[in-house]
Amino acid sequence: MDGAAADASDVEHLENTLPFDPEETREALTEILEPYPGAKAEIVEGWTPEFRAKIEASGSVRADRVPAFYDLDNGTSYFNIRQRRPSAVNGKFVHEVLTHQGIREALGPERAQQFYLDVYRSFADDPEMAEVLKKYGIVKVDAYGDPMTEEMTDAERAEAADEFAAALGEETLKPEAERAPWYQRALFKFREILRKFFPKLRVTLRDIETLLREAAYKFRRGQVRQGERSREDAPRVHPAPVSRPVHRRPRADRRDHQRGAAAGRVRPALRIDQQ
Repeated sequence: MDGAAADASDVEHLENTLPFDPEETREALTEILEPYPGAKAEIVEGWTPEFRAKIEASGSVRADRVPAFYDLDNGTSYFNIRQRRPSAVNGKFVHEVLTHQGIREALGPERAQQFYLDVYRSFADDPEMAEVLKKYGIVKVDAYGDPMTEEMTDAERAEAADEFAAALGEETLKPEAERAPWYQRALFKFREILRKFFPKLRVTLRDIETLLREAAYKFRRGQVRQGERSREDAPRVHPAPVSRPVHRRPRADRRDHQRGAAAGRVRPALRIDQQ
């Protein structure tokens, strides 16, 4: 994490220590979660001792500074309304639901693990990955404050890549001028990984957004992996209607196109289904 990002993190924490109404945060989260019946999320008011122990297990993070938590044991994202003001909850939704949950839902457990390992290998030498390792206490640091990565396990590499991808997802919400310096360089490497794991998606330089759209698409439709959970486990909400604009050719152009297709001179457009 560069100095500017560290300063922004401190400012964000300071802002959230200023008075705000947790019930307004609850309302904001409820509104954000409503269109996504497939997401497994719970809104809580304060961390229980059990969650405090899980959050602080690494020894690097204090629970009183953590606004949201993804529990790998049950695949649920928890949002603490006392730890985040309403204006900041959208980023946490992207981080905890669309990325932590979304990648696993889109790929399934085994492919998600391989995806994370590919991400780690691609970004192992990136300074931001080193900051993720330190921030979440995934590995120990040496006397110079550098993470000791020589004996990392695959589980630790996957955990680091998971947090790296979630941080990248949060950056997509920010205006371009406010994004972290590492964001743009990360997109180029991320694109090739996404093409490998999502061959049916149109991947562009805004590839992390492609991944988030795929996750949001599944959560909106209530799609989950077979055997993971039933629709009854999802939050009791209803998806908002999604309108998709239909782009039609001018009438004269359509007639010319149809005549050309009949004569074999026009190739039909490729249709790519998102699954």
